[in-house]
Amino acid sequence: MIEIKRILCPTDFSEASRAALPLAVRIAKQMEAQLYLIHVVRELPYAAPDPNYHYEVPEYERYLTAAAEKRLDELDESVTAQGVSTVKLLMHGNVADQILEAAKNQDIDMIVMTTHGETGWRHMVFGSVAEKVVRQAHCPVLTIRQPEQGERPAT
Repeated sequence: MIEIKRILCPTDFSEASRAALPLAVRIAKQMEAQLYLIHVVRELPYAAPDPNYHYEVPEYERYLTAAAEKRLDELDESVTAQGVSTVKLLMHGNVADQILEAAKNQDIDMIVMTTHGETGWRHMVFGSVAEKVVRQAHCPVLTIRQPEQGERPAT
């Protein structure tokens, strides 16, 4: 039997990504595992300076990071209230790459994440974070299908 002591659960704080959390919590409880909650702040492209454009990328990245820290803290509190030991990870960069790096560096035994079901041109252009993680992870990846609108998430 596979020993699972560290579970990684990525979130972008969307309803779709939160669909995997109840199952990750349940597995962590049953296995007496630690649950690693990870959020990756995407890199923002820098635009050339324009006097008519008042958008400061570093300032906006600081805002995104602060907002993500707050939401990750809230998520952490809700999980620890259920009796599960957690570790919060806030990373920056390419989402799939950072999930894979965290899984490797933290010696994760299983990743539990939601598929976002991109199809058509969006999938061809952007690819799928879940698909890349499934293909490249060193550990098992449990993917939860994104619930349709009005459908209950997996529990």
